[in-house]
Amino acid sequence: MSLIRPLLDGLNKNFSLNIPVEQYLAVHEQMCSTKERHHLKQYLPNKPHKWSFNFFILCGVSGYAYNIEMYSGQKNADKNRLANESDLGASANVVRLVIIIPRNVNHRIYFDNYYTSIPLLVYLAKQGIHNLGTVRRNGIRNCKLPDEKSMK
Repeated sequence: MSLIRPLLDGLNKNFSLNIPVEQYLAVHEQMCSTKERHHLKQYLPNKPHKWSFNFFILCGVSGYAYNIEMYSGQKNADKNRLANESDLGASANVVRLVIIIPRNVNHRIYFDNYYTSIPLLVYLAKQGIHNLGTVRRNGIRNCKLPDEKSMK
């Protein structure tokens, strides 16, 4: 990771040079398949390319990437978080790490059910960032949602 970190930092710096951040943004993962041997490569059996590097990307509706973060499995450790950062869960911490957008300027961020959690939604709302994400059935503690049969 120490060899690729300067490259990612340089990319992120260049991404934000002269382009204003769009109002509508999304956080999603990007897979980069490879046959290279490396400890950061992940095996995902349900994907078309089973072995790949995983990147988390903040991008606008135009498709422009504003920030890239490579999955290393270490970001959620207590020693790697800043003193004022709370632990929002593994997937929610990823969203918080890639957000570089200005606060209280009416930006809207969208993400899928992998990242959505109530603590993350509250955290972003306190930061002045509007957000929207789908919630998994088991994603809300102490809240029993009706099953699909009873909703029909």
